[in-house]
Amino acid sequence: MFHRMIHIPMAVWRAYMRRVRAAEGRSKLAWIVVPIVGVLLLIGMLAPTPPAASSSVAAPVAMLETVDEVGPEATALPIVDVAPAEAPAVDEPAPAETSAPAAARGAVAPTGDDCPPEAMIKGNQGKSDWIYHRPGSSSYSRTDPEECFATAADAEAAGYRAAKR
Repeated sequence: MFHRMIHIPMAVWRAYMRRVRAAEGRSKLAWIVVPIVGVLLLIGMLAPTPPAASSSVAAPVAMLETVDEVGPEATALPIVDVAPAEAPAVDEPAPAETSAPAAARGAVAPTGDDCPPEAMIKGNQGKSDWIYHRPGSSSYSRTDPEECFATAADAEAAGYRAAKR
């Protein structure tokens, strides 16, 4: 029994290998690559996929069997559930990475390239996060502020961290 189950696939394999050996150049490459691509496509089509989300919320329908007055045969009548469907959740868009953190108390708009005298701490975006610079720090004079703060606590409350230098 086993010999019969294996005989046909083995015969197909031997015929295929004779064709590959007889082919030359690009034809030989095609005899090797095309079946592999075909098997990969077949596997991809057979792989389970999650069900597609419907664009409208459909009410569930149940079938009810009833006995007709005319005869004993059953007929199916649809019953529609009229409970209101729950509205799908709407995702809020994430804030853009280039926008400044939420302004806290004490945040003041800069005047040109400097901060006003009542808010001398400069806040701007660094390479990976938002940084504040105090007067006298090594990069304070080179920093173009995006927000200005009166105290370091105000800057930290707005999402900034202290400069490392």
